[in-house]
Amino acid sequence: MPSSSLKALITAGGTREPIDDVRVITNLSKGRFGTIIARELVRQGVETTLLCSHEAAEAVAVEDDLRVERFSSFADLREKMEELVPRFEPDLLFMAAAVSDYSPVRTIGKIDSSAEELSITLRRNIKLLSQLRALCGVETFIAGFKLTSGLSNDEIYQLALRQVLDNRINLTVANDLKRLDKLRNLHPIMMVTPEGGALHVIKSREEVAVELVQFVLQRQNVRWFKTETAPRLSSVDTERRNMAAELLRFAQEALLLSGSPGNVSVRALAGTESEQSLVITPRGVDKSELSAEELLDVTVNLNERRVLCDQRGALRSSIDTGVQALIYRELPDVTALLHFHAGKSLVLTQSCTTFPYPCGTVEEATEIIAAVEATPLKVLEPAQGFCVELVHHGYLMGFAAGQVEALTRRWKQLTAQYALHLEEVGEPGMLPQLRLHPIFNHNFLVGVLAEGPLGSSIFIAPDSRRAGLGDKLVTKLIERGDTVVAHDLCEVKDFYVARGYSSEQQGQFFVLTPPTRRSDLIAAASVCLFYPPTREVLLGERLVEPWKGFYAFPGGKVETGDADLLSAAVREFNEEAGIQLQGVGAEREVSIYVGCLDNSRAYHVSNFLVLAEQRMQPQPSEEMACRWIELGEALKLKLGIGTRRVLRELHDSFLAS
Repeated sequence: MPSSSLKALITAGGTREPIDDVRVITNLSKGRFGTIIARELVRQGVETTLLCSHEAAEAVAVEDDLRVERFSSFADLREKMEELVPRFEPDLLFMAAAVSDYSPVRTIGKIDSSAEELSITLRRNIKLLSQLRALCGVETFIAGFKLTSGLSNDEIYQLALRQVLDNRINLTVANDLKRLDKLRNLHPIMMVTPEGGALHVIKSREEVAVELVQFVLQRQNVRWFKTETAPRLSSVDTERRNMAAELLRFAQEALLLSGSPGNVSVRALAGTESEQSLVITPRGVDKSELSAEELLDVTVNLNERRVLCDQRGALRSSIDTGVQALIYRELPDVTALLHFHAGKSLVLTQSCTTFPYPCGTVEEATEIIAAVEATPLKVLEPAQGFCVELVHHGYLMGFAAGQVEALTRRWKQLTAQYALHLEEVGEPGMLPQLRLHPIFNHNFLVGVLAEGPLGSSIFIAPDSRRAGLGDKLVTKLIERGDTVVAHDLCEVKDFYVARGYSSEQQGQFFVLTPPTRRSDLIAAASVCLFYPPTREVLLGERLVEPWKGFYAFPGGKVETGDADLLSAAVREFNEEAGIQLQGVGAEREVSIYVGCLDNSRAYHVSNFLVLAEQRMQPQPSEEMACRWIELGEALKLKLGIGTRRVLRELHDSFLAS
């Protein structure tokens, strides 16, 4: 639906709760952010009504083109909402008002001010947000707001997610009072979706409003499937039901399904352009406890976007049923699908959707299919099927014929290999204390992540150990902030320390803290200068310790006088390479963590990719001898830790393009 035909209702400002005839209890909200959102909705062509406090209404100008309604107290706001929503029938509702949680028991007249102490009785108000879905119906996109003070990102996320799920709304916009930066005009928010996505926006209040409105409009303008139940459908063939049960059992044993998120499905019968049949897990139940008997038979009419679900008690098929039916139609070689939120598992994939459409929509299916079709062909070996990261919503894996059985055999093989590994290092008694999670490369199992009391350990299967895999997995661990535990007999401690981890020995184990949780990192910056016509990159051989003999990108420590990280990288590059880069822009920035093996210090290096317009000749310096090297040849050199990772990513992206 075009935004010009949409209607929005937005509340803004704080309520004023009367104590007596002359006094009130209120809050600090002036309704500025809500008013800015309303203006942006108007700018996007949405017919907008602003229901706001009297103070917020004073800031609205005639040229804002807003219909303004006013409220004072909680009771007044509630009454106005109950009046306006049925009359106005908004497509979008932003509940940005700061609503009082409690209202005083009002005293008639004016309370005598001669008393030394005064007691006021407050009674809890109902949560208006909890009433909105019933008031608005299922079609309205409802965005709630959550203000916290001094909480961590995870605490904010958990509160926002609980608000979304408990109130059956479409989005929670959360921000923390302590993070508002008036000096730099920053108004950071976290947008949390029902599927568990968390999107951070750290910009000015006006820029945040633009991104919020655009995000909501894109999430609102989608096509849903409608689920209906029917008397027991004719059962699919036993072989396909058994396959679905086997995939479900693997996902449960591998700890991929926890709580209600995620699903498993198998293509049931030969489908047509307009109809697909499948067996799938139900929605809204704990998948870790689900039995094979609770899997549902489903037929999907794709033209009518109608899901006909086997009637089995109160169970209804997964909200993703229509999405997966579309995928089965468009990807005929796929016979089974597994969707899960990552949890502690590790997944490496080069396919990712670009926008977090609501689960269960045609738009989500279109995004997934496009991501699969854009996957580089070389990624499909040795596995078949596909693996797509759903942005802010976990992963979806597709399996071809025979792959489900191979997957379960492989998991048993890997867990047995890991148990044998524990025996080899003299720790067989540890196994009962560990939770084993799968490690995937694409949709192929390559290892086990063992989660224990002190942290996590990675075990890569001997037949999957190849150049670069360990680096990619450690990058994932660093992003997540996972503590790693390594046995001294495994001889992997230096691998992590070289990548910025700090190490502390506890008995036979090294407990390794990731660089993202260190406060002693030294800031540094470097330039990857790439000349596309010849596929050459400028590298330098380090002439001094501790990395003498290693090839790396020209760069160094960030100094106090540097305007920004790119300026620091260019300054250091010019000094070490003897080439004067000026006025350059970076194609991309990569964070690299590098540590000294003696555990003395570590660096956070910001590496900038710069495309050279000409092949300028470098000059040697005291610290580095630079030269141009073809990209493939460069990967054969003795490279610094972060250098190899950046070159490998550049090599892969160059081949893909």
